Amino acid sequence: MKNIHDKSESEILRQKAEELLKKKASRTTSQLSETETLKLIHELDVHQVELEMQNEELAITKELLLKKVTDKYVELYDFAPTGYFTLSKEGEIIELNLSGASMLGIERSLLRNSRIGFFISDDSRPIFNLFIEKVFSSKAKETGEVTLQTGTNLPLYVHLTGIVNQQGDQCLVTVVDISGLKRAEQELIIANKEIAIQTALNLANAEKAELAELHQQALDRLKKIASMVPGVIYQYRLRPDGSSCFPYASKAIQEIYRVSPDEVREDASKVFANLHPDDLAGVAASIEASAKDLTPWQHEYRVKFSDGTIRSLYGNALPQREADGSVLWHGFITNVTDRLNAEKAASEADRLLRQNNSRMELAMLVANMAWWEMDVATGNVTFDKRKTDMLGYSHEKFTHYN
Repeated sequence: MKNIHDKSESEILRQKAEELLKKKASRTTSQLSETETLKLIHELDVHQVELEMQNEELAITKELLLKKVTDKYVELYDFAPTGYFTLSKEGEIIELNLSGASMLGIERSLLRNSRIGFFISDDSRPIFNLFIEKVFSSKAKETGEVTLQTGTNLPLYVHLTGIVNQQGDQCLVTVVDISGLKRAEQELIIANKEIAIQTALNLANAEKAELAELHQQALDRLKKIASMVPGVIYQYRLRPDGSSCFPYASKAIQEIYRVSPDEVREDASKVFANLHPDDLAGVAASIEASAKDLTPWQHEYRVKFSDGTIRSLYGNALPQREADGSVLWHGFITNVTDRLNAEKAASEADRLLRQNNSRMELAMLVANMAWWEMDVATGNVTFDKRKTDMLGYSHEKFTHYN
C-alpha cells in the first residue's frame, strides 16, 4: 500500500510540475504573480521534504542491512575457536578476536596496538620474525609453529597461518593451540625411549615373561596418551626400498584414514589410497624432503574417501635415521576441517559486507542521493561530497562551516 501511495504522490507532483512549466512557457513576457510564486515555492518545499523522507528511509535500510551483516561477521569472528590476529609489518596487534586474547591471557582492549613479539618465547622469536617476513614478502599463505609465553606456568604451543592483505600493509594470522598435541608428541618420544631402554636392560637381565610385562606396560601408557589426544598418534617408517608402514598407530587412525592399525602395520598403501588426488604429490614430496634432511615434517593436506567425503588434515612428526637406513617418524595427525571452514566462513562474511557497501554506494549514486550522519556526543558531522554539491557549496567551504 505504501508503494502505491508513494507512486500516486509522485505522479501528482510530476503533473503539477508539468502544468507549472506550461504556464511558464505561455507567459514568456510576463512575470509570475506573488500568489503563483508562493505556490511554486510551496511545491518545491513539498518535493524537498519528499526527497528527504526517501533519503531517510534509504539510510535506515542501509543501517539495518549493515547491522545484520556486521553482527553475523562479529559472531563468526569473535566466537571462533581459532585465534585471529591482524598485524602490522612491525608485529603490532591491530585487531584480534576473543580466542586470540584468551590465548595471550590479557583483556582484548589492552592488547590492541601492543607488540605480539612480547608474547613469543625467546627461542621461538627468530622463527616468528622469519614467518612475518615471509608473509609480507611472498604474498602467499605461510605457516609456522612457535611457543607463546602466557600467565600460566606451561608454555602454549601454537600453529600459525598468515597471509598479507591486498594493500600489503597488514597481515591476517590464525593461531591454533596445539599444546595438547605437542605434549603428547613429547611424551610419545619419551615413552619410546623408555621402551628402548627397558628392552635393552631386560634382554640382558630379565626373563621373557618380565620383558613382555614391561613392554605391555609401556604400550598401555602409549594407548592411554593416544586416547586423550584429538587425533592419531603414530610411527611411520620409510624403508630404503621406498616401501612404508605404520609400526604403531592409535585407534584414532580409523577416524582419520578409515583404516585399522592392523591394516597398515606392515604396509601403508591403504592410507595413501585415501589421500586426495590433488594433494598426493605434495604429501610425497614433503615426506621425501623431511627424510633427506631429517627436518620436522609439517604438512596440511586432504583425504578423499570412496563416499565422496573430504577432510582437511594437519600432520606434524619428528624423523630419526635407523641403523638399516630407514627413517622413522614419531608424530600426530589431526582433523582441521572445522578450523578451515570457520576461516572460510569469516572470509565470506567479510566479502559480503564489502559487496553490500559497494551496492549501497552504487544505488545512492544512481539515485543522485547523498548521506550524512552526526555524532550526537561530539556534534561532528560526516557527509558525502554529493551532499555539498546538492547544496551548492564547495566541499572545502562546507567543511569550514561544519
